[in-house]
Amino acid sequence: MKTKSILFLVLFQLGISFGQSVLRNTDIFNPNGGLLYSKLYKGNSNSEIQGSVHLFNSWDGNYIIQSVKGMRYNLNSFNYNLQSKKMESRLAKDSVFELKANQIDYILANNKRYKVINEELYQELNNGKFKIYKQFSIKVQDAFMNPLTKTESGSPQYIQVGKYFYFKNEILVPFKLRKKDVLAFMKDKENEIKTFASDKDFSYKEESDVIKIVNYYNTL
Repeated sequence: MKTKSILFLVLFQLGISFGQSVLRNTDIFNPNGGLLYSKLYKGNSNSEIQGSVHLFNSWDGNYIIQSVKGMRYNLNSFNYNLQSKKMESRLAKDSVFELKANQIDYILANNKRYKVINEELYQELNNGKFKIYKQFSIKVQDAFMNPLTKTESGSPQYIQVGKYFYFKNEILVPFKLRKKDVLAFMKDKENEIKTFASDKDFSYKEESDVIKIVNYYNTL
């Protein structure tokens, strides 16, 4: 009994120390009411493919997790698995944990805001009443095939792919970075948008320019 009491005290003290170093609110580790779900896997899913299946280059940083209940958590380790569509936190080198997507409203990461929609992570590209979103996925780019020797050079690698969306009548609608699609969701102010984009020499094919156009639309 004495041994168990000592062990409990040590674990309790370690838990406090660990929680303070990683989180502002240790409720995130509560499997019943928190955001932590379960242990996932060890290492990359396929070591033969170069690159990463995760959205961010680094797990380390200052990540703010806003729950649907209004609770705010501060994580030092977070990433989004583009292959499994899971939100994860790496608490040790070989321990990756899944966060409950249905408990998360949005995430602030690297000075960008990511909204959880249908339990997937979308980047909010602009502020204001009308918002556009970017969904991330991943594909494998084959190794380069030498046309002369008919042999592969290098290794296959993961490539991130982005798709764009906006909400219409509470339905997520896809669009492409092209003039026809962009003007379609701002049709009520189409003439003003055309004049603004032309005066500023903005391109409907450039993400950064489209964001500026949408932000202007929100001021009309």
